[in-house]
Amino acid sequence: MTVQWTELTPRGRGGVSVVALTGSHARTCLADWIDPWPPGWQPADPPRLVRLRLADLELTEEALVWWQAAEAFELHLHGSPPLVDALKCRALNSNRQSARSAADGHALAFGGVLDPVGALEQRAAQVLASAETRAAARVLLDQAEGALRTELTLWLASSAAERAKLAEELIEYGRAAQRLLEPARVVLAGPVNMGKSTLFNLLVGAERVVVSDVAGTTRDVIEAAAQLGAYPIRLLDTAGHRLAEGAMGGVEAAGQEQGLRAAQTGDWVVWMTRDGTAPPAMQVPRTVFVGRGDEASRDDANVAGLARLAPLREPAESLRAVQKAFLRALDLPAEPRRPGRGVAFDAETRELVQRLAVNKNPKETEQAVHAILS
Repeated sequence: MTVQWTELTPRGRGGVSVVALTGSHARTCLADWIDPWPPGWQPADPPRLVRLRLADLELTEEALVWWQAAEAFELHLHGSPPLVDALKCRALNSNRQSARSAADGHALAFGGVLDPVGALEQRAAQVLASAETRAAARVLLDQAEGALRTELTLWLASSAAERAKLAEELIEYGRAAQRLLEPARVVLAGPVNMGKSTLFNLLVGAERVVVSDVAGTTRDVIEAAAQLGAYPIRLLDTAGHRLAEGAMGGVEAAGQEQGLRAAQTGDWVVWMTRDGTAPPAMQVPRTVFVGRGDEASRDDANVAGLARLAPLREPAESLRAVQKAFLRALDLPAEPRRPGRGVAFDAETRELVQRLAVNKNPKETEQAVHAILS
């Protein structure tokens, strides 16, 4: 890898963002941004205040740059995430442009030159047609424009250590992207009359199920498409748990059993209760919320630390609480897209990325990469 970009300060808005630019072509990369290059500037000189110019964005920005060694720089920028992202993209793109030439040499050895747009991009375009959210569409559009091809050609041109790091990044980015392309099953469960159906309608954005103060209104599992932040989900409303009795007790018990099976096979369970009682043991992640939180006692020790959901009276707050818990439970970033970065977008590309991470037989792995790029 010719240029390495490392952020030394935490992500987010702030007064200053500090990044390190290193690698065999760090100076060449930086020279494209600095206009003019300070005359007589040498490594180990005191930091210089320079102007960074990004012509395509019509952006001019001041930065304090410390030239630490021949190909090592530390940049002190304004703490603007869009500015940092713009410079990072250019640094990584310089890697990809040089890697493409090197990777073409690899391809010639296998009997052909890689097309800039080929079957890999066409497959991504086909998946794009079924994208359910804007974030998913943007990720797939990147792949249809060659982002994954670029990552794989960079992998071919990299050293063994760099290949391992690239494979780790592809797995990390791909895990979040997979949730964009394959919606998680989110199950609403818990005792009767906890506001599950009200929350269901809120998340779906329509009066999809009947809501009543009469306990046990929901008998069957109701499923609908919804969205939590950037991620599409399949949302399931289930029958409330209680002792089923009376003339319709058998029907209600069957509905409860159906709901329990849905919870056991979901990806995340939202368990709504009044007293903080934990749900039955299950293998899937679950989060306990206080249902009808606007009515629950605020000083109940049993529910201390649990988020309260009041979807009828506090819809915005309830929606934010569920979205936050969803990201935490499934360990997902709020913003899953890395602009311009390649990700595995179907079963075949995910299998290949896993193979890159293991890389037991480098020669065979290289052949697999060439095969998917052809």
